[in-house]
Amino acid sequence: MIDYKKYILILCIFIVGAIFISCEKEKLPEKKEFLTENAITLDYSQMPKNFIIKVEDKQPYFIVKENESFYFGINMKEDSTGDYGTIDIKWNEIELEDYDVLRVGSRTPYLISYNGRDYFYLSEKQRILEHSNLKFFEFTKERSSSDNTMIGFVEEPTEPDNMLMAEMVLSIGRGHAEVICYPGERGKPTRKETDDPYYYYAKEYEEDVLTLAQDIEAEVLASKDEKNGEREILKSGTKFKKLRTDNEKIVDLLMEDGRVARFEILKMFSEPDGFLMINGVVEKDLFKELGNN
Repeated sequence: MIDYKKYILILCIFIVGAIFISCEKEKLPEKKEFLTENAITLDYSQMPKNFIIKVEDKQPYFIVKENESFYFGINMKEDSTGDYGTIDIKWNEIELEDYDVLRVGSRTPYLISYNGRDYFYLSEKQRILEHSNLKFFEFTKERSSSDNTMIGFVEEPTEPDNMLMAEMVLSIGRGHAEVICYPGERGKPTRKETDDPYYYYAKEYEEDVLTLAQDIEAEVLASKDEKNGEREILKSGTKFKKLRTDNEKIVDLLMEDGRVARFEILKMFSEPDGFLMINGVVEKDLFKELGNN
């Protein structure tokens, strides 16, 4: 005798399973389809060996290089406030969706080819240059890596090994340096090495004046070309202008008579804000201009 109850039970199990699988498929997000229509061809053989170009948001590119060709494109996404917080990126077989790139109002994207490697920069330029931010990616055939750094373009870049950038450096009060950079490890903008180890403050700080609020002992160099100086008591009221820093622990200030006062800096971490100790004195207690802020 046929056991209909058994067959009905098996049929019910199949039906329930089919419904469950269908529901699970509906829950799965569909893979992002990157548009490739109207792609702009970028043939590396027609470009300089090293190049940097500004790319357009939501514009696909057809990359032709050596023995391979593939599509590249980006889709920057705005949130409800109009800021860009995420981005979709396609590079060959690499597809990144909703990639977090710090939420800002505007970014400028650049594609860089340098010494056989491919990089992608998202530059966010602030009104105050030293507050600018840059997200950088390195692409290979199989993977991508990314990071970000507090640095920004001073001017529109045209050569990847000669990018003029504003970098936040050690400073008494406000200050940044303008440095020539190239894509270093994993694409990070890296300062070109020179015979001069110092970072010189940008021209916009030339008129900034710092005035001692108390006497302080410091090393004084006869000129900016000297490597060592003599210890001297600098009197309250002495005025300086910003010159340079080693970006580690030394800040050199230019005195009115052309000599250079060298100050040793120690960064102190505190809540809510950190501060500097300068030759053993809190920065706002040492300089009148900082004490007024």
